[in-house]
Amino acid sequence: MDYEKLGDNIRNYREQRGFTQEKLAELSNISEKHLSKIERGKINIKIDTLVNIADALGTSVDKLLLDASSYVEPDYISQITYHLSKLSR
Repeated sequence: MDYEKLGDNIRNYREQRGFTQEKLAELSNISEKHLSKIERGKINIKIDTLVNIADALGTSVDKLLLDASSYVEPDYISQITYHLSKLSR
C-alpha cells in the first residue's frame, strides 16, 4: 500500500468537493492534525477511519484505494523487465 498516494487521493477528492481539512476532519470524526498526517502519507490509516473519510467525501473506499494499491513507479517497471530478461538467458 502506498500511503502517500492514498493521501494524495484523499486530498484530491477533498479539494474537488471544496472541503477544507477542518471540514473533512469534522465530517470524518477525526482531528484536523490526524487528517493532515493521512494526506501526507505519514501514518497508516485504520479501515474505519478510511470508511468515514470515504463516506464524508461521497465516494467509496475502493475508489480511494484503487490508485494507491496499484501504484508502481514507471522506472521500477523498466528495471524489473530488464532484470527478468537477464534471468531468462
